[in-house]
Amino acid sequence: MKTVSIIFLLAIFSLCVNDSLRSQTKPLPIIVTCRESTFKGSYVLQIQNSSNEKLNLWLQAKGKTSPFFLPSGKIVEFGWAQGYKFDANNLFLIGGSGYDTIKQVMPNVELSPVRIGFSKDGGLAISLSQSFLQKELPKFLQLPIKENASTALEIELNQMPQIVLKEESDRIYANAILQASLLSGKLHLPIVAEVSFIPSYTPDNGQIIASQIKIENIDISDLPKEWIDDATQIVNKILPILFAKYVAYQLEKNWQLKIAKAIGLRTKVIDGRLEIIFL
Repeated sequence: MKTVSIIFLLAIFSLCVNDSLRSQTKPLPIIVTCRESTFKGSYVLQIQNSSNEKLNLWLQAKGKTSPFFLPSGKIVEFGWAQGYKFDANNLFLIGGSGYDTIKQVMPNVELSPVRIGFSKDGGLAISLSQSFLQKELPKFLQLPIKENASTALEIELNQMPQIVLKEESDRIYANAILQASLLSGKLHLPIVAEVSFIPSYTPDNGQIIASQIKIENIDISDLPKEWIDDATQIVNKILPILFAKYVAYQLEKNWQLKIAKAIGLRTKVIDGRLEIIFL
């Protein structure tokens, strides 16, 4: 009986604590909107104080946090001028002491798939979004692609790989689903592979191509254990052949290509975009 009473009291105490914790914060009295920047190509975040009180708040986005003061009824903006170049779907958080934290994302309408500007290092840069690279992929990678891995085995790529850009990496990643088939037609196996490569530049034609291709991960279902090592070796040989045909970006035959022929070039993923930097 004592045990039941103790459990009951603990349950009541827990409910009281949860109610107390919930009551420690209140809804943040702000109106959040956004607009396109004056120079186009990015969003500007707008925050308006809808209360009669002065608010001490903070904004967390793009890997940094900025405290700010917002008088009653006033609007503050965060955009490229304040060091926040917001793209589509960028996450941001707004909070303050004693208030709930608001977590939202920018609209999913992309304003600048291709952006030309200057890198942090000072060089001219062309910045490409992940969705732009994905959209351009079918122009350079014609499907289906089939390669015979041996006299009995065929590897086929019949779905467009999904491009993935990882922050601060100099590599582009792609998730691909392939089909491994015996030429006899008795076996069909799906192969899920993560491939990465470093974009390199060929100045003669202005192409950013895939080099140093590497298999990151392979998942082969329904394959007997003793075949996995052999299959992995085969895929490691075949995928670089397939992805070597992929051109990440084609510079237009204008001033971009002339400049690129005269100077060096490197690539890096910055703020979720592939930045091609002319050094």
